[in-house]
Amino acid sequence: MRGFFDSQDFDFTCPNCKRHVKTPVSKVKRSDFKCPYCGGKFETSQFSRKIDEANREIERFKQQLGNIKIEIKL
Repeated sequence: MRGFFDSQDFDFTCPNCKRHVKTPVSKVKRSDFKCPYCGGKFETSQFSRKIDEANREIERFKQQLGNIKIEIKL
């Protein structure tokens, strides 16, 4: 699922090489994500599930906003 957060940058420090990494969330969600500097592999399944869950909640919220009736009185 492609969602709101996928194009956002994710900043973290690699626990292996201690370098600062800034990469799109969509790349971190992939099961084969590795540190671009040292090649250290990360377990990202929980991160991916939580981002997908947040994206679903944002979609639900957008739908709810669309159902709100606004009455303007002048």
